[in-house]
Amino acid sequence: MGMMIKKKYGLQFEKITDKEFDYISYSCSPTPSIPGSGFLALLLDMVSDEEPEFLLEEIDAALNEKEFEEYYFPNNAQGNNGVHISPPNAIIKEAFALPLTELKILLEEWIDFINA
Repeated sequence: MGMMIKKKYGLQFEKITDKEFDYISYSCSPTPSIPGSGFLALLLDMVSDEEPEFLLEEIDAALNEKEFEEYYFPNNAQGNNGVHISPPNAIIKEAFALPLTELKILLEEWIDFINA
């Protein structure tokens, strides 16, 4: 499978169970000393367990040279907290760029974690 992108950016995935309200939420914590870690943690927190597949579809479309949304904003995004899909890269918050292939793998890792 190669190197996990989660590990490369020092991200910690957490599942938070609220027993009182019978509610599960998901959180991603960054390693501040690793460039990009905070941006990616923020993005995963925003897509949470509701939207990662939608963003993954847009990335797949971009990688396969099909039509895709150039700007992706998760439902609870504020300001410019979205993803600018600009092949071969994705730019988070118009501030941190990483290869689309890495963001695709990271989203797949996040989805696997949520579904585990």
